[in-house]
Amino acid sequence: MRYTPAFFLSFLALAYQATADTTFINDQFVHGVWSPVGSPYVIQRDVSIEREDTLVIEADVEVLFNGPRGLIVSGFLFARGAAESKILFREMRDQAWRCIFAGVGSTPTLWLEHCILEGAQGWFEGQGAINIETRDADVHINNCEFRRNWIAILIGTTIPQRTVIIQNCFFDLNYYGVSIRSESLIRISNCMFIRQDRSGEILRIGAQGVTFIDNCLFINSLMESSGNIGIFANSIFVSGLQISINQGDGMGSPFIYCSFDTSENAVLPYEQFDDFGVLDRTNANGDSTDRYGNLFLDPRIVDGWQWPDTNFLSPDSPCIDAGDPEADPDPDGTIADIGPFFFPQGNLAVDPREVYLESLEGASSDTLFISNIGLRNLSVRRVVLESETPDAFVLFGGIEDEQFLEPGDSMWVYVVFRAEADGEYEANVVIESDDRDEARVEIPVRGKSLAIPDNDGIGIPPYAMHLSAFPNPFNATLQLHYTLPRPGWW
Repeated sequence: MRYTPAFFLSFLALAYQATADTTFINDQFVHGVWSPVGSPYVIQRDVSIEREDTLVIEADVEVLFNGPRGLIVSGFLFARGAAESKILFREMRDQAWRCIFAGVGSTPTLWLEHCILEGAQGWFEGQGAINIETRDADVHINNCEFRRNWIAILIGTTIPQRTVIIQNCFFDLNYYGVSIRSESLIRISNCMFIRQDRSGEILRIGAQGVTFIDNCLFINSLMESSGNIGIFANSIFVSGLQISINQGDGMGSPFIYCSFDTSENAVLPYEQFDDFGVLDRTNANGDSTDRYGNLFLDPRIVDGWQWPDTNFLSPDSPCIDAGDPEADPDPDGTIADIGPFFFPQGNLAVDPREVYLESLEGASSDTLFISNIGLRNLSVRRVVLESETPDAFVLFGGIEDEQFLEPGDSMWVYVVFRAEADGEYEANVVIESDDRDEARVEIPVRGKSLAIPDNDGIGIPPYAMHLSAFPNPFNATLQLHYTLPRPGWW
């Protein structure tokens, strides 16, 4: 046999990969801490975490499976990466690995955060990269990515007694996304599913458990259910959607406050659920919905494949504020949006956003209205005036101590311009709050003074001026603001 130079180069590169800072796992039982210092960790055989034992895998670690090997968890597995330093589980030399297996007869804990799982085939045919086959498993899967697996996550035939939580995850290029075969409580939220293989399914529910799926995005999706499909809420279905449910006709829809693709190749259960797709009402945005709050419009999401930097809502999306009004509000305090990413809207509203004052003689003023337009209380921590010429501006109603505004409430402050010399002046009204998107707002204030008389040397204003009442004349307490031509004069 003749070997080409390319063969030797690839062999040397592979040998270097397997020896530089590499830890080979040859023992059957593993525990302790796998840190980046020893990464990558090459698993040479099937390994196990025994009962009462714990394996901690730190951020920025690679776990490579040399052939069809797997990790059996009977104890505790904590694999907690970070957004910029994920943990990678993948095959070595393009040969599929088996899975992370929570087996029958054990009480394991699996806690995976910011992990990537690629190229798993399962222990046996029909198993996933993560296999849960025990009733006592405590499973939390958060901010993980599943790619090129036969099945990404399999919830098996044994009935888990605890809730399985899957959230903020990305499923791409898997033959099956999530396969649920147990009568368990499954919660899948804020996930994105993309089906590339037209013969595979993105979601299969084959049991009578309770599956609650909310705020997810399904692209090119085929879903099949031979059991109880559960509840889908605040989720988006686009591009080639096909839904097949063996649940009987004449039932209420399991889809509530969702957005559906209505292209020609979409297959939807219009006839299966009472009034599904019958647009006989409108939502708070004025868009037509069925009685379940479902939209049948283009969701107007930003296209792309890079999770999570794309596939969010565009500013004109009908999905904004179109979710379940009884659900928890979005982090910005507004009504829940449909889909995994809410469109950020502020709680804080300030009107006007710019102030211009001009004084020919005396003082001129304007009012700033500070309002809470969200659904939760807004903490206004400071309202102050910042200027390099503080004598030219006065702020009435400013605060240095925290003040709360309930949803729909407002407060207002007054800016008075009273420069004693001709010229143009600038200042900022600074508003600091706990608003998620605008914790600090600066409202520019510009003033222009022209031909100001000051014959008596008493300064501006030359006459008394009564300003508006704060907060309003109908409250139990009332503040009156006014300007005087000289101190103590009334």
